Amino acid sequence: LNHLGGNILLAVERGSDLIPKVYEGGLKIWECSVDMLHFLSREKVDFKDKIVMEIGCGAGLPGIYALLSGAKKVIFQDFNEEVLREVTLPNILMNCVDADDTDHETLASKVAFYSGDWMALVEEIQSKTIALERCDILLTCETIYSTESYQKLHAVLTTFLKPDGIMYPQ
Repeated sequence: LNHLGGNILLAVERGSDLIPKVYEGGLKIWECSVDMLHFLSREKVDFKDKIVMEIGCGAGLPGIYALLSGAKKVIFQDFNEEVLREVTLPNILMNCVDADDTDHETLASKVAFYSGDWMALVEEIQSKTIALERCDILLTCETIYSTESYQKLHAVLTTFLKPDGIMYPQ
């Protein structure tokens, strides 16, 4: 566990799935992610050539499903950089490299990663610190557990989702 960042190590030591504004639960595969996978499969959501963003991705299962279903690009966002590095990225590599002859270089062109608070991300976009990629599809699972997050999520939706884009769950 020594290789994990301080925030995740603190959560592990406390035996906690969540420490608000410190560690937001990315080491755990939450039930809603599995439910989302069943929904996306059952509804035959069309990811072909779409730009997709998964907010609060943790293990990144819905985003990985989008990649395997033909997404042009998937943006994985999680509060903790350590989660993206230690959980999300290894899951993507294990599930997507060699799938349909996908190699590391091709995969690298189809993924992006953002960490941190949602409002900080929106502010970076507004200040043009990072380039805006508007999404056709935005995925989010079990990200709203605090009313103080509503405004932040709304800001992400209005910033990243194309006017004709769709969010799941609806």
